[in-house]
Amino acid sequence: MLERTELGNEMFEVMPKDEIIRMVDWGYENDNYTLLITLIDGTSLVGWIPYKITRFDKNGERPVEASECCYTNDAIILVDERPFEEKDFYIPFDKIAGISATEFEQESIDYDLLKEYRDIFEEEITDKIDTSLKLFRGIISQDEKEEIGRILEQQGIYHNDKCFIDAMMDDLFSKCQKKGFRIDRKNGFHYSLCTDIFAWGELKFKRVYPMYTDWDYLSRVSGGINSIGGGFVVSGSVAWEKSLYSVRKRIMKKRIKSLSDIDKTKEDTVIIGGYIDHVYIKKGKKKKTSHVQMEGFNWFPVIISEEPIRDENDLVGRNWCVGYMRESCMQVPKLAFEETQTPLRIQGELMPMSVKTPFGESDIVIKIRNISSTRMKICK
Repeated sequence: MLERTELGNEMFEVMPKDEIIRMVDWGYENDNYTLLITLIDGTSLVGWIPYKITRFDKNGERPVEASECCYTNDAIILVDERPFEEKDFYIPFDKIAGISATEFEQESIDYDLLKEYRDIFEEEITDKIDTSLKLFRGIISQDEKEEIGRILEQQGIYHNDKCFIDAMMDDLFSKCQKKGFRIDRKNGFHYSLCTDIFAWGELKFKRVYPMYTDWDYLSRVSGGINSIGGGFVVSGSVAWEKSLYSVRKRIMKKRIKSLSDIDKTKEDTVIIGGYIDHVYIKKGKKKKTSHVQMEGFNWFPVIISEEPIRDENDLVGRNWCVGYMRESCMQVPKLAFEETQTPLRIQGELMPMSVKTPFGESDIVIKIRNISSTRMKICK
């Protein structure tokens, strides 16, 4: 059955333009360039505003203002700064319902570290810029990827063969293209500075940020509020208490519980700290993920574990359960949930059911409503 979709429907109020500009200005001035934008139909976009630069002209040196590079009269400008992929995305003010900041880092692995142990490429590469671009743009074979992986494993370095920046930019491009938003392609290196690193390491969110939000749920429990508003408060912000971001923040403040402490007979909703995996629940004999139809949407199952999941053996003897998520509630690309190496704050409703998996039966099943990154200590 096809999932009912909100796309094309105006579910939420347009955020006032002056509020949007105030938050963009705050991000620019405080070096918080990554924004999470929610559109009035519930679609989430993640991208960068341009980084702060200095202009040199006949009048001397001065910083470029946010108003000169981050927005026009009609739209916020998000940028793709990858070499040879550079683009500007124009997000119309009249399509924006809410804005939050986000900040992440994916550890970069130095090319020299790899060369120190073994030659990866058949031919000698002396130009590090060429090397960086080859790695950055993914122009390496599967055999070369596997060779890199073996070298990193020998050194005890966590890695994956996916770059979150690529996933984030590809997701932004796809959504803006579907919406018909203006996209300007740049020639050459308009933004980029190349370095001899590539981002295949651990993905970490630096602060508490929204990653997954069920706006329908928040609107329902708040009595029908349909103003998303700002995910952070800046000087001069108004109507914070009447926004869905405010409702979300109050809900997510509740105490985290361990899976072993959950009492299904006494609790309806819970917040747990853990990791989410979309892969290992698919490894049964049929190799299919069982979707469930609820509230007019397709929900797909995931594994929630209180410790990181690197392979299916990590589930043996540990606390884990099954959760259900909705694709349209994801505010960041799916890769973020699979590769984040810091625990997540997961809020949801307990479902009166159990689920059998290839790893055993889960008596606790959670319909996931909200997920945030955390400042909690990284588990190894």
